[in-house]
Amino acid sequence: MKNPKDVGHNLAIAVEQAIGGIAHADMNGILIFANKAWAKMHGFEVEELIGKHLSIGHNKEQLENEVIPFNRKVQEHGSHAGEVGHAHRDGSVFMTWMETSIVKDRNNNPVGMIGAAIDITERKMAEMHQRISSKILHISNETAEFSEAINGVLTTIQQELAIDAVGIRLRNEDDFPYFLQHGFSHDFILKENTLVSRAEDGSMCRDSGGKVCLECTCGVVISGKTDPSNVLFTTGGSCWTNNSLPILNIPPEQDPRHHPRNRCTYDGYLSIALVPLRANKEIVGLLQLNDRRAGRLTLNTVHFLEGIGVMIGGMLMRKQAEEALKESEERHRTLFSMSSDALSTLAPPSWCFTTCNPASVKLFGARDEVDFITRPPWEYSPELQPDGRLSSEKAQEMIEIAMRDGNHFFEWKHKRLSGQEFFASVTLTRVELSSKRFLQATVHDISEQKATEREKQMVQAQLLHSSKLASIGTLAAGVAHEINNPLMIIAGYVEIMEGKFRKNGAPGDLEVIEKIKNAMKRIVKIVNSLRLYAREDNDKIEQVDIHACIQETLVLIKEIYDKENVKLETHFHAQDFLTKANTGKLQQVLLNIISNAKDALNGSSQGIIGITTKNGEDCTVVEIADNGAGIPKHLSEKIFDPFFTTKEPGKGTGLGLSICHTIVRSFGGTISVDSQPGRGTTFRISLPKISDSNGKSFPAT
Repeated sequence: MKNPKDVGHNLAIAVEQAIGGIAHADMNGILIFANKAWAKMHGFEVEELIGKHLSIGHNKEQLENEVIPFNRKVQEHGSHAGEVGHAHRDGSVFMTWMETSIVKDRNNNPVGMIGAAIDITERKMAEMHQRISSKILHISNETAEFSEAINGVLTTIQQELAIDAVGIRLRNEDDFPYFLQHGFSHDFILKENTLVSRAEDGSMCRDSGGKVCLECTCGVVISGKTDPSNVLFTTGGSCWTNNSLPILNIPPEQDPRHHPRNRCTYDGYLSIALVPLRANKEIVGLLQLNDRRAGRLTLNTVHFLEGIGVMIGGMLMRKQAEEALKESEERHRTLFSMSSDALSTLAPPSWCFTTCNPASVKLFGARDEVDFITRPPWEYSPELQPDGRLSSEKAQEMIEIAMRDGNHFFEWKHKRLSGQEFFASVTLTRVELSSKRFLQATVHDISEQKATEREKQMVQAQLLHSSKLASIGTLAAGVAHEINNPLMIIAGYVEIMEGKFRKNGAPGDLEVIEKIKNAMKRIVKIVNSLRLYAREDNDKIEQVDIHACIQETLVLIKEIYDKENVKLETHFHAQDFLTKANTGKLQQVLLNIISNAKDALNGSSQGIIGITTKNGEDCTVVEIADNGAGIPKHLSEKIFDPFFTTKEPGKGTGLGLSICHTIVRSFGGTISVDSQPGRGTTFRISLPKISDSNGKSFPAT
């Protein structure tokens, strides 16, 4: 069993080292014990507290409103827990969660109280900041009149922070008078309303840059001339203090203010915060908080108010814009009509068009404004958007987002009345006019931009492909070198064996030797064809034998296709089979189309791919045909478009045929497709011919 003295000693150590504050007082409130945490949170050393009354840790207001009622409940019930405000030695206040119990002697008589406190100031502050932010955001979104909204903001700040006086200054020409205020006296406002510094003759004072000089601390903050190295100022450009009295003693040569008035201090305000209101990084006003009690503010609260200042600045800009819109409706209508962008308005609940400008009429191909707005909105969009969603369904979602958030920017596929589809950027903006809400749509045709983006992506893909070909060419050269050396050795041994077998060989030995020699020739032929296909002179235009190019391409794939039961047939009927082209790129075209043909056969056991050449009028025609499933007409019309593919995701980029089309056109030729579902597909390549072919050709296979 543990020694009671040891237990008591360990308990004393635990109390002394506890993170939370712990204190013990007699029934008269005189402190008998306090641990280091209790002393630290109040700004004292332990020795300074012993023998002092509990009231040393509270201000007068806290004692009357919180501590006395709390202790009354402790005495009534023997214990109590709840939130209690405390005061630091420097006058600043903080909130704690207190749990206090009566201490009794062996005869059950109360002899004192013991309490434990945890500082919950940061949590309470965060909760309060969240409440203020939510209320101000609600006011911003729901209150139409700007002055009413600002009044709601000031009321919220004053009530939540329990501050004596709050006010907002806003720019009015060169001055920043009070726009609204709560709690300041009429005399204070009368004397402090203007900030402009004036000379003896009444003219405005200006600095060396020509800007009007603004007086006192408010002028420093609004002018953006705060110094973050000064303890009075924050990095966000605010000024604050929990005790304004020392400011009166700042030497003139160290005072950053122009004509300091110190009216706030003379009127008894000790806690002061001056926070700039910003809109688009420009200071447009000032939020002012004054309280006659010391220690009412924290740096965290001031930083929070700086964020509120940005919100108010945004409200100011938006509300002023809305009011200006109401006052200049006719001017807006003129700008609306003259805009080069397509502008229109939509109204609930049907969300049909109510107005449009001439640019909208022109963009969508309507006769006039009446024709445009009498048509239902779905006539200006295809049935489906590029993501596969119904245009009607997705349009409703875009409208809901814009009405909720105030505006919404997105890309949309539109349709002219002629049926032509085009991409556009759309901005939906919620507008409030004469207490009515509607949406203004701004539509900008981005077809050229999209085409440029596709072209850029295609060029990048071609560059990547060229890079890969260059790598293959380098690899092929290395492979050829590495393979040719051992092949020469093998060839030498085969020749020796052949000589021996001719003298003393068994029946069939020479036949085996012949098979080995044929296999060696095939290895050499494959390596040389691969090196030719991917050689580095990819941009060189030269005289190319079309028949030879086809044969060299087939060398690379024939064995593979044979194993997959795909029969390759060549029918060389062209007498003029020379053209100006690039061998590697022409092989790339042939290989891509033949590969697509194999995919179209989809594992058929009777798949046939035929490559036919014939003479055309000034050209040589190469036809690559398969007996696969064919391509529907609505797909074959898009088959050469960049990024168009019918293959499963991950199995095709949609660039192969587009690149083929570009390569053939660069040779001065054309490429087309003829396909019918169930009857196969034929790609037809026409290349400019060179008349000096001499009728020489490869045999058909």
